[in-house]
Amino acid sequence: MYELEPWGEERQDLATGIAIMHNALAHSVSAKAPLEYMPFLKKPDPKPQRESLLKETWNAICGMMARAVKKIP
Repeated sequence: MYELEPWGEERQDLATGIAIMHNALAHSVSAKAPLEYMPFLKKPDPKPQRESLLKETWNAICGMMARAVKKIP
């Protein structure tokens, strides 16, 4: 699921990298650049998904929605 949509923006990663860099500078003499602390700066290409897996996922979602609608009074 985490591979399907982005979970945060690069700006948030940069802000986190800057905060970690300052924390490292406060506690040691050397620190890396903020970009070194950004774990998802270069995102891998998404893996192609099989049509059968997408259909199974869609059917599971539709099944859960149908059961949820039946429970509504």
